[in-house]
Amino acid sequence: MAVVHGKLNKLEDHIEQLLKETKTNLVYVSHDKEGKLAITNYKVIKENDDYSMVSINIETGRKNQIRVAFNSIHHPIVGDKVYSTIKDKETRLYLHANRLKMYYPILGKNILFETPTPSEFKKIMH
Repeated sequence: MAVVHGKLNKLEDHIEQLLKETKTNLVYVSHDKEGKLAITNYKVIKENDDYSMVSINIETGRKNQIRVAFNSIHHPIVGDKVYSTIKDKETRLYLHANRLKMYYPILGKNILFETPTPSEFKKIMH
């Protein structure tokens, strides 16, 4: 989940992009066929006049995929000092893995880890 700047045009969407990385390790959207496919799905959970809280499901696991995806649609993640051009006063990145599901080979099954929504997210979304 994440809190992004502004109200999104769609309450739910699918973002497909090709991503490349610079020599200085910054990831960007590529407009040629050499980038790696990144698929990001989101759904708006809550919004106010300034921000939107979104649930995110990534189909690919590219470096900084979520941060680049939301910045590219002009709704950067709150507190992102690297990929956002919006200077905000927040000291943390408002991106949080609240649900992680993975296959655990020793038990031979999927395991789900869940954490609550951070209090900062709730406060900014008042």
